[in-house]
Amino acid sequence: GYQGRYIGDQNARDHAYHQGTAWPWLMGPFVSGYVKTMGNTAQSRADAWEFLKPFTLHLTQVGLGSISEIADGDSPNTPRGCFAQAWSVAEILRPLWEDVLQQASPWPHEAAAGVGKAAASLAGAEK
Repeated sequence: GYQGRYIGDQNARDHAYHQGTAWPWLMGPFVSGYVKTMGNTAQSRADAWEFLKPFTLHLTQVGLGSISEIADGDSPNTPRGCFAQAWSVAEILRPLWEDVLQQASPWPHEAAAGVGKAAASLAGAEK
């Protein structure tokens, strides 16, 4: 069942890990979906900023410049797990940049295609 706090011995924490903890990285897809669903208006972008704003405190009070892996599902949503999780940071910054500030990705699709070509080239070199 639901375990709203990630506390206790290893067994108790393992049971709580996917049964009530909050995953900060999921805020990214939520914010992007919200802005798109609400019509990408100034109001939806302002709302999106309000969703993301609490993470500014987390960035300065927990793992300076980072965001934790998980948090308790129950209030006050105490940060738990590793204190610096790259995907948590990325999925707060991405919707802030793309959805709230309406900036294009600094990594164009051509760059991703270039990575694919480089990987294919390396794979061919191994033969």
